[in-house]
Amino acid sequence: MYKSQTLDNIRQKIDTIDNTIHDLLMERAALASSIAAEKRKRGMPVVHPAREARMIRRLLARHHGALPKQAVTRIWRELVSAVSMLQSGLTARFYSHQGRSDDLKIVTDYFGSILPVQRGNSIAEVINAVRHNETDFAIIPSAPTAPDEQSWLPPLLDALDKDGTPQDMMPISIVQSMPFICDVAEEGIAENRYLIIARTYFDTSEDDYSFVALRTDNPCDDAHIGDVLKQAGVNIVDATRMEENGLYYRLYCVDGFVDRNAASVSKLQDLLGDGYSVYAIGGYPKPIYV
Repeated sequence: MYKSQTLDNIRQKIDTIDNTIHDLLMERAALASSIAAEKRKRGMPVVHPAREARMIRRLLARHHGALPKQAVTRIWRELVSAVSMLQSGLTARFYSHQGRSDDLKIVTDYFGSILPVQRGNSIAEVINAVRHNETDFAIIPSAPTAPDEQSWLPPLLDALDKDGTPQDMMPISIVQSMPFICDVAEEGIAENRYLIIARTYFDTSEDDYSFVALRTDNPCDDAHIGDVLKQAGVNIVDATRMEENGLYYRLYCVDGFVDRNAASVSKLQDLLGDGYSVYAIGGYPKPIYV
């Protein structure tokens, strides 16, 4: 058998590093378990997409060397997810684009390989599963791809109306978009994107998109609404218009962090008046392209 003292020395160093990495992983998992236990004691959400986004951005900013950035992000997403799922028993319901059986990979790329995922029969079903605490995450397409696919906006607003604002429950919010880590060659491509809805607070990652929705039973004057949005200080990135069951909906993706307590939301409601219902329904950290 071929022998090389140089190779043996390098392999011994790698073995030592592997042991150190493993020790640190076990130590990190123990600390994360302590945090999860404290969060449960205080009634706080265990999973925190905004903090995770800040963590990934920080790691990528300091990364150098031969290891690809894509590998770094996958390693840390699997690590974070494994601890969260094992310690918390979290589950998800997933409604995929019609005819797309491979989109589950988008889910496992973000949540890791451990999260139990059950497929749902409709967008409304998976949203209501979160509302009724039957699952922790609803995973839905960000946009319909077939004429008979339901938009997620009406059932989400309906769930929020039925939920009300109970003092002992966290609100339903959109908290993340998938894929979060994207190939730079696909920058700007919105196809096959999914949203994560959970009963938790939408928090800022310090670089976010947010969703503001309007509903009314009167035909919308889009020019007037656009002027009102500017007065309220809302910076629109994209707008979607729809009509369903005699109601008119407008969905605005806006730049920056806007939650239900934002001054711009209450100002928008005041400017539009009682004929409109205004909702801040969460958002997501801007995707990272590597």
